Amino acid sequence: MLRIGICDDENRYIDEIYNFCRQYFQERKEETDIQKFYSGKEVLEEEEPDILFLDIEMPGCSGLDVKKYFQRRVSNIRIIFCTSHVESCQEAFGKNVFGFLVKPVTYEAFQKRMDDVMYDWQMKNTVVTYETVQGIVAVHIQDIVYVKAAGRYSRIRTTRDCRDIFCNSKGYGEWKEELEGYGFASCHRSYYVNLAYVKQCSEEVILTDGSRIPSSRRMKKDFDRAYWDFVTEMAH
Repeated sequence: MLRIGICDDENRYIDEIYNFCRQYFQERKEETDIQKFYSGKEVLEEEEPDILFLDIEMPGCSGLDVKKYFQRRVSNIRIIFCTSHVESCQEAFGKNVFGFLVKPVTYEAFQKRMDDVMYDWQMKNTVVTYETVQGIVAVHIQDIVYVKAAGRYSRIRTTRDCRDIFCNSKGYGEWKEELEGYGFASCHRSYYVNLAYVKQCSEEVILTDGSRIPSSRRMKKDFDRAYWDFVTEMAH
C-alpha cells in the first residue's frame, strides 16, 4: 500500500490535493494511506511516506527544512513541492524532489506529475524472478542493466553482479516481453538495454559502469530516439 503525505499550513490546499489523490488512485485501483500534516515538524515525527506533497513556505519547519532532513538520510521518499511562489523553486531542487505544482493546482497538472512519480515508484518496486544454476533469483527491474541473448536462453547483467549471469528459465524474447514499458530498448539484436544506465550512444553503447555494448546500424536510429525520449521524460 502506498503511503501518501500532504503537508501544508492551509486547509484548503491540503483538501485540494487530498481530493486529487483520491480521484487519481481510485482511477488506478491502487490502495493508499493518505495522511494530512499541518507543519513540517509533524511530517518528521511520523513514518516516512512514499510520496509527500510539501508546501515550501511554512512557519517553523519549512518545506526546505523537511527536504534537507530526508536528503541527509537513506530515503526513498518522493517529494512534490506545492507553492504559490515560483521564485522559491530554485532552492528546492535536489535529491528526492520529483517536481513542483503551482497553486492553485489543476487536476491536469497533478495527474501529469503523478504519472512521472508512479512510473519511478513502479520501477523501484517491481520484482522479476529468473532461474540460474545457483537457483531462483529475484531482482528489481530497475537493477537490471541489460539482457543478452544466449541461444535459446539468455544472460542477464544486474547492478549486483560484475558479470553476465546465465539464465536458464527465460529466453531473450521472453525478457523483452516482460520488460517492455520499463525503459528498455534494443541497440542490437542480441541486447536489450536499460536506458537509465546508458552514458553515451555512438558506434557502440557505453554504459555508466564503463561497459561497451555493440550497436547495430539497423537499430541505431530507433535506439537513439528511444534514449532521447527517455532522457527528455526524466528531465520533466
